[in-house]
Amino acid sequence: MAKSNAKTKKTKKTTGKAPAKKTEKKVESKKTPKKATSSRTTTPRKTTTPKKADKKKATTPKKPNLKAPTKNTARKTDSKSTKKIEKRDEFRTHKENGHPSYIYQKVGSRYKYIGITHSAVTQGVKNIRLDENPNPKDKSPAYARPKPKQDKVKKFKKTTLPNWKMSKLDKQKIKPLTKK
Repeated sequence: MAKSNAKTKKTKKTTGKAPAKKTEKKVESKKTPKKATSSRTTTPRKTTTPKKADKKKATTPKKPNLKAPTKNTARKTDSKSTKKIEKRDEFRTHKENGHPSYIYQKVGSRYKYIGITHSAVTQGVKNIRLDENPNPKDKSPAYARPKPKQDKVKKFKKTTLPNWKMSKLDKQKIKPLTKK
């Protein structure tokens, strides 16, 4: 009888509530599929609108400008845009600081210039002494700022300073600055 009781205990364990739960889980898993967490999903993705960068790629390239450049002008090709470069040799007064400036180039709507002053040192930086003062009415020594700057055309007076000229020797001193 001990053997038959052991068999019944085993059968009670196997025929108990635990196996029924396992079958219920299997049935539930068939009804509702689990969400996949891996990168290999078969669910369709939402279509998104193309980004701005994609739109730029789709546009047609600009046609090159076939006009011949006029005297003292050239075209600077840049990956983003094309800006017109004009060589200049003139003096204008800067509206903000009131100092005369030697303008040597116009790029688009900006002037590249070198400031002119009477001071040997400006903001702790030594200025370059010019052999002749560009202003024919002024006999005091003139100095050029050692670093070229650039600013909008709007920030300069519309009229050039009359009779102001840079001497040939001074142009040679300033030439290395204009290539920066």
